Amino acid sequence: MKIFNILFCILFLISAGLQYNDPDPYIWIPIYLYGAIFCWLAFRGKYYPKAYLAGIIIFAGYALYF
Repeated sequence: MKIFNILFCILFLISAGLQYNDPDPYIWIPIYLYGAIFCWLAFRGKYYPKAYLAGIIIFAGYALYF
């Protein structure tokens, strides 16, 4: 599983970097970085279920808003 966490962390970081030229980078860059951070933490063996739930609630609420 550690290889997948590193792989997805790298992919999330690349995706966040590609959003720099997007018309609304202030929306997408934090979303991708949020995923990258938690992939990195999972790689290191640290899990924060409350933070996962907070992210899901915030981003799902934002999606419903739009």
